[in-house]
Amino acid sequence: SGLVVTTPERVPKIVTWRCRNAEGRLQTHTGLVRSSSDAANTTIHATRMAAPCLQEPSGHTRVFWSLAVRNATPHNAATSLVPGVVEGVAHLHAIASGKIPMRHKHYTTRVVETVKQRTHRAACDGALDVTLTGIARGFIVLRAKLVVSESQVRAGRAIAESLGAAHEAAREAARGAIFGDFESVSVTSEAALGVETEPFATPSNNLALALEANEQIRVLFKSKSHRGDPCRHLTGMATPVEMTETACEEHDRPQTLLPIVDCKVDFCDDPSVPLTPLPHRRDAGLATVAIQLTVCGDAPVRLHELLDLFARERRPDNTQRTFEIVSLICGGAARASELNDISASVAAGHVNSSIASAKRILVGDLNMRLFCTLFQVYRVGTSNVPRSYETTPWSGTYGEKKGCPTTHQPSRSTHPDNPPP
Repeated sequence: SGLVVTTPERVPKIVTWRCRNAEGRLQTHTGLVRSSSDAANTTIHATRMAAPCLQEPSGHTRVFWSLAVRNATPHNAATSLVPGVVEGVAHLHAIASGKIPMRHKHYTTRVVETVKQRTHRAACDGALDVTLTGIARGFIVLRAKLVVSESQVRAGRAIAESLGAAHEAAREAARGAIFGDFESVSVTSEAALGVETEPFATPSNNLALALEANEQIRVLFKSKSHRGDPCRHLTGMATPVEMTETACEEHDRPQTLLPIVDCKVDFCDDPSVPLTPLPHRRDAGLATVAIQLTVCGDAPVRLHELLDLFARERRPDNTQRTFEIVSLICGGAARASELNDISASVAAGHVNSSIASAKRILVGDLNMRLFCTLFQVYRVGTSNVPRSYETTPWSGTYGEKKGCPTTHQPSRSTHPDNPPP
């Protein structure tokens, strides 16, 4: 990236601000924004957890449903970094609960009206539920182990040290500053993030591979109708630009597949503890992380939890719902196989482009599947592992692929005089 010219608006910034907590006390916070317009395009979700029966029993995954949203509307330089919508709501709650002492009743009413107007000004359309906006979101938080490069960990530690220094400096600077009763949030400092050494471009992990496949399929199925708003796409007015484009119909889309619109990864391990080493990579290790996926869908439920729910639920005659369980398994396997095939075919074009431009791909295998499903391995016979006896007279030991004609010679491996090598 040293050869790429980056404008100051796109450089990450360290921002420190002061606001009131739920008890009405002042606190100093330090955060990192990816760009100047990153915090300006903020959506605040009012969420609730899904029912306990729809949560994973092991506790590695949690599902949240979005009930209403409030979009931030910056109107000056300070509100573009910290919109102050959440801080204003916390300020009003502290005043209503009596956590902040006031002079008299009329002064309290004046403060409440001022804070309320400022908070409403920071949110353009107020609080809107899913029915009014037509934009549905769901949050899936799961714990996993990802391959993390050592250079990424070193860059993260450098960023953490910069954040800690900025936080301590902001606390010292704001120690004697006056904070009025009408203020909900105040930005104390902002500085560009400067990291001397950037992470190396190492082979990505499974999460990056899945997000790339998700983006390619989103573009393929054209899920950009009205910024991901299915309600306005189906019942709203189409623009002239959309009328000229060939859009994919709703019945042609993959069913029960929700596109990922945002992703966040948090470390669960202690950053000071070294990563779990990998035997085949000396420059990387395994780290326990919490992955938050934001999907475009109303009240999403994963197939795993639905299968667990049907397995634990009994009919009135005390019989299990076997038909429903088998239907869900077959439907999920078919959709996963479809997604796998589409991802492999779409990524083949990018692999060819990389081979033509960089010429650094040693094995350009375009038939490699990302994650083979049970249907692909058992029924179709697709496998990424080369068979040892495939071109030998003993290839009949594998049997015929179900659903696929074979041209192998008759097997000789069952004869006692011709054992396989």
